[in-house]
Amino acid sequence: MAVAATSPIRWEHDAPTVEQHFELVEDHFPLVFIAFAGPIDPQQVLELIRFVDGVRARAAAEGVDILVICDARGSMRPSDLVRDMLVDWLRHELHGPLSPLGSIIVARDPIVRGVIASIKWATGRGDQMVVVPSPE
Repeated sequence: MAVAATSPIRWEHDAPTVEQHFELVEDHFPLVFIAFAGPIDPQQVLELIRFVDGVRARAAAEGVDILVICDARGSMRPSDLVRDMLVDWLRHELHGPLSPLGSIIVARDPIVRGVIASIKWATGRGDQMVVVPSPE
């Protein structure tokens, strides 16, 4: 059976279309949960930074370490501006007075895992961020 050259082809690596979702949860402090799906915009990055900085200040005041679990399974490749904002923030927070931020990031998409790897390399935080393909 021949297939015409104009037949649509579904590529498995295409990013799925998902609605945007953004959630920051500290109900189980010092375990913190972050979830986002779809594209993340600069305003959400600023909200994320304020949230994490606030949680880190609380942890320092209480003398505990925090662990961030970030569910990025439905995320999409971030814009250059968002990536630059994250790199700048993570570079500066390494030299701040608060304890290091440990993170487990759940990212299924190889492109997103590649972006995270580049952020880890650019910020020198490779040993503090663990990336896994699924929550299991």
